[in-house]
Amino acid sequence: MSEIHYLILNNATALSVLGIPYPDEHFTFEEIIGTTLVEKKWNGTVMNGGQIVPGIVGNAIEFNEINYEYVEFGPLHEPCFDNMDLCTEGLTLTFWSNTIYTAHTMSAIALGCGKQEDRQGLRFDFASGMVFISVRFSDEYQVGVYALNPPTGWLHHGVIAKKGQHLQYVLNGTVQGAMINNLGSGPATLGGSVRMGTLSEELILNSYEGKLDDVRLWKKAKCPEFVRYIYDMYRI
Repeated sequence: MSEIHYLILNNATALSVLGIPYPDEHFTFEEIIGTTLVEKKWNGTVMNGGQIVPGIVGNAIEFNEINYEYVEFGPLHEPCFDNMDLCTEGLTLTFWSNTIYTAHTMSAIALGCGKQEDRQGLRFDFASGMVFISVRFSDEYQVGVYALNPPTGWLHHGVIAKKGQHLQYVLNGTVQGAMINNLGSGPATLGGSVRMGTLSEELILNSYEGKLDDVRLWKKAKCPEFVRYIYDMYRI
């Protein structure tokens, strides 16, 4: 990979040098009205609770797993994020989390995939100081398991995925070595809704406990340096 040099004049300038200036989808969690999470491009439905709290980048959303709180977005406006085959240039996900670990696996973000293991999409789970990442195309799966160090506090995550390549996971600006990093073949059907705070409305034990902030999606596999820059903008 060629080395990237850039001068940080402002966020937009630096992002323009590195690639696509702005995310294709961006969740900022600024306001909940009734049960509606109001976003710039579309709204989500807050299920069973969830509240806006101070975050790293403005506000964050906080979930209580005992109440089975999550946000249901339905299919996103950009179809690539729940039909992974349409992400022909790959996908990049970045977000901040502050997780409270429970006795079970917690699904923080689910793009398209549901409780069925054969659905296209991306899922990002936490469990006992580790993260589990799964990406499924129509005929390929990618699975990565990584230890978190540090495991608690506000952490910045980046997932870089592209068909035919192993996953890359970037934690607090640094590419992480995987405990498991599998790439294999197998059929998968089209995905479904996009959720934050759970994997499926039918899987209560996958509920997430903690805060999520500044969730960004690009329909392109960016480089780790790009993810590190997003982290450096708001690191604490």
